[in-house]
Amino acid sequence: MTTPADATRSGDEDTAANATAPAKTVSPVTVVAPKKSKSPYGQALNFIRSHGAPTRIGQLGRWTVAVCPMTIGLSTELDRLVSGRVVDDAQRVGAPWPRARARRCRPNVEIVFTAEPQKVMDFIAEKRGAYLGYHYASQTREFETVKYPIQAWYLTATRGAAGGASLDIAAGAANVQGSSLGAALNTSGVGGTPGGCAGSHFTQCLSSEFVNVLVLVDGNRVNGQTIGPVADYVAMLALAKVASIDDCADLPSILDLLSTKCGDRPKPRALTQTDIAYLAGLYSMDLKNLFWLQRDSVADRMTQDKSAAKAGASP
Repeated sequence: MTTPADATRSGDEDTAANATAPAKTVSPVTVVAPKKSKSPYGQALNFIRSHGAPTRIGQLGRWTVAVCPMTIGLSTELDRLVSGRVVDDAQRVGAPWPRARARRCRPNVEIVFTAEPQKVMDFIAEKRGAYLGYHYASQTREFETVKYPIQAWYLTATRGAAGGASLDIAAGAANVQGSSLGAALNTSGVGGTPGGCAGSHFTQCLSSEFVNVLVLVDGNRVNGQTIGPVADYVAMLALAKVASIDDCADLPSILDLLSTKCGDRPKPRALTQTDIAYLAGLYSMDLKNLFWLQRDSVADRMTQDKSAAKAGASP
């Protein structure tokens, strides 16, 4: 027989048992693994993927003749400043530059500051379509469209194993009859690909060389920027064919200046140490190597410069 006292005692024991028993369910727990930081070499490779665009033959290209910029659209003083900065940056990274600064050279980098960039590009597409770079006639409208505040177009040539070179121009895309394009490179043809070599996993004995770079600066969209960073931005585009302008790699670049994807990261005010290391690697690599080997060579050069691995560093 159960007495009231027994019932009370039993209830107390049940309550105590429930209080000490482990819970059958637990609140959800999210375990977040620490984010692995990329090695300096990995960061360099990502930078090259973002900033190094292959040319028509699928390799990195560069200047093999002296960079000779001509700037128009600003005051005479500022035009000279921008052109001078391009030459100074070329010298700094080992690119060919006009040694006799007082001697006139044939312009092969046209830098145009304008408030009507699309009108300028429409004219160039009609009169000097080769300046748009390798494209077919059906792609002309796409290639001539101005998309960014500062944008560049690259005309390249392919040099073969025997030394001859041909302008990279698709048949029917641009009339270059009577043009002096490629004269400095002694190009022997238009649109064809010179003979290479076979039997190697590292090279086809072909190389890609810049013939002309056109840089267009939209004065409306860079309004408020100081001329120094803009000049270095132009120099970066003049010295290397860039894969993506509106990007934000792990390592900082002068191209972050106008990028919409870098958030609150401080904007560089000049070529960064990463930019300098990348360009120095570009102008010291073997032009005839295949793209993967060129990329690795440049990445190795970048990681040798310890200062290039310091995110946010700029000279």
